[in-house]
Amino acid sequence: MEVIDVYASFRKAQSNHFSRPYRLPKDFEYYSQTKMSPSNRDCLERMAKNFATRWQNIDIDKYMQYGFELFGKGFTYARFLDKRLFNFYVEKDKNEKRETKIEKRTIIQSAKFIKKFIKSVQVEQSDIPLLTQYGRIQIGQQSAAVSHYLTNRIDKYTLVWLIDQGVVRLSDQDRAMIPLVVGNYRAFLDRVRRIETFFVRVKESINE
Repeated sequence: MEVIDVYASFRKAQSNHFSRPYRLPKDFEYYSQTKMSPSNRDCLERMAKNFATRWQNIDIDKYMQYGFELFGKGFTYARFLDKRLFNFYVEKDKNEKRETKIEKRTIIQSAKFIKKFIKSVQVEQSDIPLLTQYGRIQIGQQSAAVSHYLTNRIDKYTLVWLIDQGVVRLSDQDRAMIPLVVGNYRAFLDRVRRIETFFVRVKESINE
């Protein structure tokens, strides 16, 4: 972990929090020596050392994101090593891992239902992957996936994954029926991408 990595992560989190663009200095070494105060450079150097040694298991981008969640515009270099932020990170990380375990259980249940459903409506064997077949099925005027989501047969993360994979293509009517998913699509997709390798196994289990 280099000092510029810490600086870049901080600026990215700052940009996301305040919804404004950012640019990194072309010559960071020159910038840090001429534009930064000695105390700010020291904070960056100490953080880089921590992330390179005893904090190797901490996600620096999440750490910076949580810094802005906790302190808002008051999150500065001087707060990098604030114990409140470290404790906040640990608590959030525990909660996220706990939630991920729950999500994986519901996703597995969704996958089992999808496979069972496809086989129940499949008239004859086909070379088309089961998941692709599922995406083509309509129930009334809705895609099967949307219908099953609305009846609690599949969960929201599985539905978002199917949409992102191009398996399910939503019609205007489908979109109108799932305002929660449509309105929070980016947030749900972010959760899906955090367990992307898990979804690879889910896809394989459905298609096998």
